[in-house]
Amino acid sequence: MTTVRIPGKLYLAGEYAVTHPGQPAVIIAVDRFLELTVSEATTSNGSFYSEGYTDTPLLIGRKNDRPELPSSFELIQQTLQLIERYIRELGKVIRPYDLDLRTDLELHGQKIGLGSSGAVTVALVQGLLKWSDLPTSPLLVYKLAALAHLALGSHGSLGDLAACSFTGCIWYRSPNRQAIRNLYENNSSLLATIRAPWPELSIERLPFPANSHLLVGWTKQPAATEQLIRQPKPLTDQQLSQFLATSRGCVDQLVQGLKEQDNSAMADAFTNNRALLQLFAKQRQMIIETPMLKTLCDCAEKFGAAGKTSGAGGGDCGIALVHDKTTINAIKQCWQQAGITPLNLAIYTRKDDSSCQNKPTEKTNMSP
Repeated sequence: MTTVRIPGKLYLAGEYAVTHPGQPAVIIAVDRFLELTVSEATTSNGSFYSEGYTDTPLLIGRKNDRPELPSSFELIQQTLQLIERYIRELGKVIRPYDLDLRTDLELHGQKIGLGSSGAVTVALVQGLLKWSDLPTSPLLVYKLAALAHLALGSHGSLGDLAACSFTGCIWYRSPNRQAIRNLYENNSSLLATIRAPWPELSIERLPFPANSHLLVGWTKQPAATEQLIRQPKPLTDQQLSQFLATSRGCVDQLVQGLKEQDNSAMADAFTNNRALLQLFAKQRQMIIETPMLKTLCDCAEKFGAAGKTSGAGGGDCGIALVHDKTTINAIKQCWQQAGITPLNLAIYTRKDDSSCQNKPTEKTNMSP
């Protein structure tokens, strides 16, 4: 039996812009987890169970020796097919398996914006590689998970997959997704696609100052990322160019602050990114900072902290960057009075992973 625990994620800066190739973001892994247990199959083809989504284990079907599940589990099916192909290309035999997914990335049965679909994909990749006694690395897991999402036409940045795979606080530069699709479609070998450098992709572990504190508040209003990033109102070329450049500046400012433990630079990066996202939403005629998220940010600023939305916005979570820990309780109380639930979260770094600790970004483009 093999069990893996995959953390949730939160964006600190770079949202929306990071969906464009070569654009950076700062993302953290947090200590709420999705757990996958892989065990010897009790039926010929194995089964899949997901707490809260299947009443009983679903039997995994087989067609042309490829795993099949009901259409509502399309991402699970795609991921299983991809991993099994990878295992076969390595010349390994796939042992039938039962899958059992349990999640702590929800609260009272509701998603809270910690990236459940990305965590599921990473869990399946990591879990089945370990089940098959194959070596893993954060980059290998990320690339396999990313290909599963790209095969289904994902428009996201894939940054959640990077955060769940590498853990800790990371600087992430979005790859050229179309170039990766072309590489995958034009290459008969999955191994070759995985081992090739991916254009624009870079991932670097960042330090997080011990005297800085992140507070996370949940508005109880779930957001749908795919719908938000595909709103119909486009930016003009000039608006888009300015947005991407300014977002990059916010991320650079935050990275500098993190590396130099410069609290003022970190707070300014949060404030500037919040203002940029407000302008972006106005230009796109969409809602990122809901009234509840605005209140969350305003509460933070009222007590000298910096607040902003996290991720797609439109609901879910907001974050506050606090340097004076004596104000933490006051901010939480302000949130609670507005109906916002403080979440007890901390940055999570996997203890057994030193493979990406503060190494140059080029290292992550090497073969897994």
